[in-house]
Amino acid sequence: MKYSFKVNGSRSEGYWAECIELDGCMTQGETYPELEDNMQDALNLYLSEPEDSKHLFPLPSKKKSKKGKSSAIVQVQVNATVAVAMLFRQFRVEAGLSVRQASNLVKLAIGDGASVSHRKIQDIENPNKPVTTKTLDELLRAFPDLDLSEAFR
Repeated sequence: MKYSFKVNGSRSEGYWAECIELDGCMTQGETYPELEDNMQDALNLYLSEPEDSKHLFPLPSKKKSKKGKSSAIVQVQVNATVAVAMLFRQFRVEAGLSVRQASNLVKLAIGDGASVSHRKIQDIENPNKPVTTKTLDELLRAFPDLDLSEAFR
């Protein structure tokens, strides 16, 4: 999952960038390599901290990189754990499911052996918590319309 950043600046002035799809997601750097690292950090932090429990971020646009005279549009990759957390949360909220309802649906689909509890759903939506392949498998079996493939592109 990649978001577009508009990059401005020069070697003498330093660089600054703002995410086109996410209002308020911006950063700067003295050098271009520093800016690249900072864009990645800013993007992942921004997507990791929604304003409230129902806030959904817009998905990235499909535009390709372009270069102009004074600015460039570059694509910045979202960390996969951040992307999975964001995409699952978005799926759950758009489906009108609470965390508890989502957990109950997983248990119904998988049976008593399901490892996805109410707390596990909260952990899935927390990009700082690792998600196991077993958990991902259970989610995808319980929610066949859930598409996490964008998280790995």
